[in-house]
Amino acid sequence: SAAEGTTLGLTYSILEDAGQVPAVKDFISWYERTNPGADIDFFAIMSWAAADLYVDALRSVQGPPTRDKVLAALQATTDFDADGILAGVNPAQKKGSSCFMIAEVKGGKWVRTHPAQGFDCSYA
Repeated sequence: SAAEGTTLGLTYSILEDAGQVPAVKDFISWYERTNPGADIDFFAIMSWAAADLYVDALRSVQGPPTRDKVLAALQATTDFDADGILAGVNPAQKKGSSCFMIAEVKGGKWVRTHPAQGFDCSYA
């Protein structure tokens, strides 16, 4: 109740986006299987996104994966959003997103207030 009315600008999807963003639904499903009963927090979401980035790079490597090949793939990744969990970032150039969404606590839950889905990039 103390958080009621709190409004935040975020560069990642809220858990309540699971109906709109399949990757959020997958994340929640795996988190609950591997860490039952634990609250999902910012660090869990960022860890999932980081693992997704690594797996994408690993899958893009031709032939046997090596450290150098995976690092080269990561250094070539200029557009990454963890399948919609994040507002797009540029890992290769270490640039965060200039896109965002607004969420507010209403009735004890996060509610997306802007935009209706995805992220607003009109101020970029």
